[in-house]
Amino acid sequence: MSTIAVIGISYLVGAVLSFIVTFFLTKDPSLVMRLLSAFLIAITWPLSFFMALVFSIFS
Repeated sequence: MSTIAVIGISYLVGAVLSFIVTFFLTKDPSLVMRLLSAFLIAITWPLSFFMALVFSIFS
């Protein structure tokens, strides 16, 4: 397996995990907003997922 494939698979696994965690951490009653916020954090997870965790801990 090439290095690019390993990086892509690890990014995909991180995105899926951050989507699931973020979806359950959001407190908005609207399902659409929860899905949108989880999706946006999932596609940018190396930078935004950890900040979302920090905000959820202190809010």
